[in-house]
Amino acid sequence: MKIFRELLSLMPSILILLAIITFFIYSQLWIVFYFILGIVLIFFGVIVFVGALFGLGFRNKLLFDDYVMYLESEMAFFRDKGYQQIEYINLGSAHPGILMRRENSPEIKIIFNAPIIAFKYTVDICIMTDKPVRTHYNVDNNIDLKIAKMSRLYESAHL
Repeated sequence: MKIFRELLSLMPSILILLAIITFFIYSQLWIVFYFILGIVLIFFGVIVFVGALFGLGFRNKLLFDDYVMYLESEMAFFRDKGYQQIEYINLGSAHPGILMRRENSPEIKIIFNAPIIAFKYTVDICIMTDKPVRTHYNVDNNIDLKIAKMSRLYESAHL
């Protein structure tokens, strides 16, 4: 449903682009069409490239990393279980995370998988028992699904 809404929001732009392409094909102005198409492709390519460079250059330079906002529900779940955030791990990488700890319990790593050029981010949660227990899901999953997965993980680790 979300993808459908996104496509609908792009419809005016798609229709304008199709109208321009149809005009150039009908008018047989191929050179102008290829020139405009090349400029548009170069423009969007430069935007993606520059955006990726900024992402690489500034990801670990900010005072507060942007990935923490994606992990709020996970952190709140484990805070309710008595865990405290100990440190940030792998700052500036494509897999930053948070380490949480509770007295007389194994540590919990919450890893945010966020490659610079990606559209779907994922979360890995690992409870560091003798045999680590893990779960993996998309960031955009609804909160009820996240809590259900974290509850199953927590129960399977016998904490």
